[in-house]
Formats: sequence, structure tokens, C-alpha cells
Amino acid sequence: MQAGGILMRDRVDYGREPWNDGLQKELFAHFGEPVTHPPKAGDVALIHLPDNPAPSHIGLIGELDGRLTLIHSASELNVCEHGLTDDWLSCIVARYRP
Repeated sequence: MQAGGILMRDRVDYGREPWNDGLQKELFAHFGEPVTHPPKAGDVALIHLPDNPAPSHIGLIGELDGRLTLIHSASELNVCEHGLTDDWLSCIVARYRP
């Protein structure tokens, strides 16, 4: 975000669980209301993973060869980019547009 000219506070005072909608509240504080427009490259996606109904994951919508992708961490050491499939779209709780 900083490379794109968007200054964000670096949070270091949280654990791995987004208790009490803290993650969603933090995104709202930075970006305002979630967007309802169709996804586009640059959107920040709040995601719930299938094994956890609470939103606890963040990804960025990207674009590769004219198709939308999802860029997110696959583990503590890896970042992946893959197609934004219907399965992944169904996991997106909200999108924010910086």
C-alpha cells in the first residue's frame, strides 16, 4: 500500500484470530465502506476460509492476462496468485477499494 501512495498504520498488537470483527473494523477505518461494484484489480478482499466462518484472511484482487486473480498468503512464508474462481468469490466477505 505504501508503494502505491497509501499510508497505513502498521498493526502489531493483534493475534492470529480476528476477534470481535477487529479485522473488518480495521479495514473500514482505513478504506471506508466496502464496495459493492464488481471486483477489479486493486481491491482489498476480506476473506473467510472454509474451515473458519469468521473472516480472518486478506487478499488483493489482481489481474493477469485480462482475468481477475487473487493474491494472498498461502502460508507464513509464501504468497500465491491464482484465478478468482467462484469458490474463492464465495469466500469473500467484503471488498474495499483504496
